[in-house]
Amino acid sequence: MEKTKLITLFKDFIPHDAVHDAIDLILKYNISIKITRSRKTKLGDYSFYRNQKTGIITINHDLSPEQFLLTLLHEMAHHITRLQYGDKITPHGKEWKQEIRKLLLPFYSNNVFPVFMLEPLKKYLQKPTATMAASPDLYKALREIDHKKRNINPKMLLDDLKFDEFFSFENKGVFKKIKKRRSRIVCLSMTNQRLYLFYPFVEITLEDK
Repeated sequence: MEKTKLITLFKDFIPHDAVHDAIDLILKYNISIKITRSRKTKLGDYSFYRNQKTGIITINHDLSPEQFLLTLLHEMAHHITRLQYGDKITPHGKEWKQEIRKLLLPFYSNNVFPVFMLEPLKKYLQKPTATMAASPDLYKALREIDHKKRNINPKMLLDDLKFDEFFSFENKGVFKKIKKRRSRIVCLSMTNQRLYLFYPFVEITLEDK
């Protein structure tokens, strides 16, 4: 598909000043982009077509333009590392981290992202993570943008709870916040008494016990 048609398709999904450069990347690597329904478990994903040496990236339709762009670059980095190294490397290893830095750096501008996102993005560039939830400052900034876009009040975060308090998470039951372990929080399921690891910035509902 020619560039002008792609720009028309994606102009409402990507920050205005980033559209042309993002489309150039899509055309350069001849990869298909599919905009999908909202998925709770992921923002986007990538699949490789071995016989055609190309692939497809799917991205949720309801993301903010900033998060859409970051998700696109995240999955694009998977595609490029797959082309360069095959499937014998870890998905978010040093090769992927090197590539996501290269892809993101040209977009690092207050013309593309709000000023309050630049410092979190700078930290992310120094240490890219497999999910944005593992980069607390960036996750919070994107969460703020998302809530403004949807005009909704933010829910409580697991990080806001004290230890030994109880919470529910989606439809997975009630948990007790136990302790912090590196970048995750250990929580006890009150249903099966097993321990689970959560990112600090998942949205939860406080429960009385």
